[in-house]
Amino acid sequence: MKTTHSGWVSVLVAASVLISPSARAKDEPGRDVTHTKFVAYEGTQNWPTGQAVQVIKSHSVPIYLGLPERPYQILGRIIDDRHGFDEISRGFSEAFSSEDRRMERCANQALLHGGDAVMVTGNEAVVKGLSLSTYDLKHNTPLFEQEDKATLVIRFLAGPHVNEGPPPPPHKPAF
Repeated sequence: MKTTHSGWVSVLVAASVLISPSARAKDEPGRDVTHTKFVAYEGTQNWPTGQAVQVIKSHSVPIYLGLPERPYQILGRIIDDRHGFDEISRGFSEAFSSEDRRMERCANQALLHGGDAVMVTGNEAVVKGLSLSTYDLKHNTPLFEQEDKATLVIRFLAGPHVNEGPPPPPHKPAF
């Protein structure tokens, strides 16, 4: 039986997806962060806010699709850092992995790095302030349906942190 070159390439691609360390990444037990990487931001923190933003609240932290109404600081960026041979598995992820699963992985990264939320934005002031190029946005985004936008870990500046929950009810003295 004759084996073709393309057959071996298919086997190698499948094996690399199955055994690649980045394909099974978990920074903490139970917190899947597969194919995502946190890149810390250190710099000026004077960011725009928005109004009437869409918020997805079904993950470990909320995901804001646009600028939140409250002041925030950017802790860092979440990227998909697969390059070279691993980039082939990125194509498989885009085709076969749900956007909801990718959002959950981004939310887990935010939680693991002390964030209150994930913010997904293409806002010009934010993109420019982070010195991101069009290439950075298009080729490193972990959310394929949000191509050309930055996926950021944020912490709110005023009020209780989202992950701390609401403040306790006031204590009523017993009479």
